[in-house]
Amino acid sequence: MAYNQYVYLEGKCSWVQAHRPNKYNKWSMQLHLSPKSLEDLRNLIGEKGLKTQIKKDDDGWFVRLNRVCELTLKTGKIVGMLPPEVFDGMHPIKDEDGKVVGYPPLSEPIGNGSDGVAKIEVYPYTIPHTDGKKGYALRWHSLRIDTLVPFNKASFDEAMDNGVRGLPEQPKQAAW
Repeated sequence: MAYNQYVYLEGKCSWVQAHRPNKYNKWSMQLHLSPKSLEDLRNLIGEKGLKTQIKKDDDGWFVRLNRVCELTLKTGKIVGMLPPEVFDGMHPIKDEDGKVVGYPPLSEPIGNGSDGVAKIEVYPYTIPHTDGKKGYALRWHSLRIDTLVPFNKASFDEAMDNGVRGLPEQPKQAAW
């Protein structure tokens, strides 16, 4: 029987949606990988046969990580998933000997370019229509932010800005 495995990928975070799901009902983020994490992920893809895509843009190699909001079990039952936990790596919790024992939660929005380490769950699944053949997939588990770039409203998608533009100037409607 295969068990879940955890791996850690570091790099620059962008488009982090850890507190509010995206339009596909997933929590998601983009991680521009450090050279070591890029190598680790490529090795994992080769070893486990993952379908995860590594893409390249002007900022380097990146991977899109996500976590679904709900799972449908084989029985048909729908089970809700908790969002990925986000931790403040800039203010670690230390014991009396000065050893780091944990991190406080980070609830503020994360700006593009923040440095972080993502904890990724590698889990087995049964490939549909293959008579029980197993495959592996990734699921975003948690994120530690080591250097926070403040969220900038200007980095919002223009479509979201268009949805708000003009509303503050409109008079409130009279009660029906």
